Amino acid sequence: MLPYGSLMKGLGAAMVCMGLGLHFWRMYVLRSWWVENRLCTMGPFKWLRHPMYAAWISCVSLGFALYLNSWILLLWVVSLHPVWHGLATREESMMAAHFPEEYPAYAARTGRFVPRLWRR
Repeated sequence: MLPYGSLMKGLGAAMVCMGLGLHFWRMYVLRSWWVENRLCTMGPFKWLRHPMYAAWISCVSLGFALYLNSWILLLWVVSLHPVWHGLATREESMMAAHFPEEYPAYAARTGRFVPRLWRR
């Protein structure tokens, strides 16, 4: 797929590790918020509305495609994006209904799958 096989393997492995780290960080932060029925806005949720999806789409899946140097896996990752966006859209409408005062402002200042490094 791409030249520089060793570089791509290293980059892919780093992305997989980063994605798994983000996934487990999300689990750690979110576990205490489930019982409190509050909108979680700390940890990875400070920057991303969907850190689990971001971990698997942007890091783990893409990392495996790079590590294995596979066009098929890369196409698979790209083809899953509409599915992930559909799931995220549905979840966001549920969150907006559950947290009508907090969620719109939270959604405006955070990225869906990629952090918004600029603030409004």
